[in-house]
Amino acid sequence: MAVRIARPSESELEVAAFVAARNWENWRCCFETPAEQLPIYTCQDLFRKFVKEYGLLQGETRESREQLRDWMTKGDRVNKMIGSNSGSGVESLLREMQRDGFRCHRSFLSKVAAFSQPHIFVAYDRFARRGLVNLKIVTRQPNEYVTYLKAVRKLYVEIEKDIKEHLEGRTLPTNNETAFHLRVLDVYLMLSGNREIPIWSGDLLCSSRNIPSGCRLF
Repeated sequence: MAVRIARPSESELEVAAFVAARNWENWRCCFETPAEQLPIYTCQDLFRKFVKEYGLLQGETRESREQLRDWMTKGDRVNKMIGSNSGSGVESLLREMQRDGFRCHRSFLSKVAAFSQPHIFVAYDRFARRGLVNLKIVTRQPNEYVTYLKAVRKLYVEIEKDIKEHLEGRTLPTNNETAFHLRVLDVYLMLSGNREIPIWSGDLLCSSRNIPSGCRLF
């Protein structure tokens, strides 16, 4: 018997859209730049901000993080990683990364993929993985990126209409509607995985868990 997926509430979609818009504006330089020219590779400060803000490369020293940044620019690695829409390139590059002495950084690679092709890839996140279970898309948290991405796309098919209708008439931060819809989906998944996000909108400060009914943030 098929499990019925709960529809996202208007408040959940409002928070997801607001957070996604802020994220796009903060990282526009990466979302709208060709993969081989991502500034997180060319700008050391931006790379460090990326790693810190997203909590990436845990267990690596500052030196090894810089080595990894340099490693990513060699051998056309990023373009090879995003060459398959299935996400298999992330797993392939992950194995190569580990062979070359780095730790397992699936989340890092998935976020680079999401910057490079935001209309195709969604970042691999522990809250989002939990969200897939809580929303009954899967029965256990997916470990490999291919399995994760397949489950995320299954959810997107179910709620794409809800996202589009909620954003109707809004001015989006990008003309790439599909890419922005996937960012909204990404945040919705994290919220569904019990991530609490503080919300600043003008003078309003509240938690993503208690947005006033009918409140418009975005």
